[in-house]
Amino acid sequence: LGLRWRITDDLNLIAGVFQLTSPYFSLDEADVFRELGQLRNRGIEVSLSGSLTPALAVNIGALLLDPAVRGPAVDQGLVGPRAVFGIARNVEAALDWRPPFLQEFSFDVAFSHRSPEMATVNNRVEIPTRNLVALGARHFFKIDEKEALLRVQIENLFDKQGFELIDENAFQLLWPRRILAYLTIDF
Repeated sequence: LGLRWRITDDLNLIAGVFQLTSPYFSLDEADVFRELGQLRNRGIEVSLSGSLTPALAVNIGALLLDPAVRGPAVDQGLVGPRAVFGIARNVEAALDWRPPFLQEFSFDVAFSHRSPEMATVNNRVEIPTRNLVALGARHFFKIDEKEALLRVQIENLFDKQGFELIDENAFQLLWPRRILAYLTIDF
């Protein structure tokens, strides 16, 4: 069930509730990829996007999820009741400000929140809650009459340490705080 509300000409709210059921496939205790039960995802998604003012744009999204695994393997304790990659909350928010007195610049902030994430089928390992912040700026200008953009961004502003889940029981380190810059030019 979904709803789209056009709050203003430039601002939209979208919300939905859902329940999906599918077979749950992963590696079993013998490392054989097979069906381990039924996965039921029930949740709510909400997003707000558009311009709050002519100078301030927003993009906020939230997912509240109740992922549950059911079946004989869960009943026997071979498989945990939470799915790998199953999270209860995911929130992404970004604001972009283009000050009227500096039309050739824009400044942005992004926030990301993920609740604990299950990393193994037996539910013995999970990645803890993660909150990340990024700051950025853009400079719009011309090079030889061609539109150009210089983008600078600081990712993981507070240098949060941790892991990113890339597959069941497979991890990579979160990128430490870093500064990225790139230049694009229209030809």
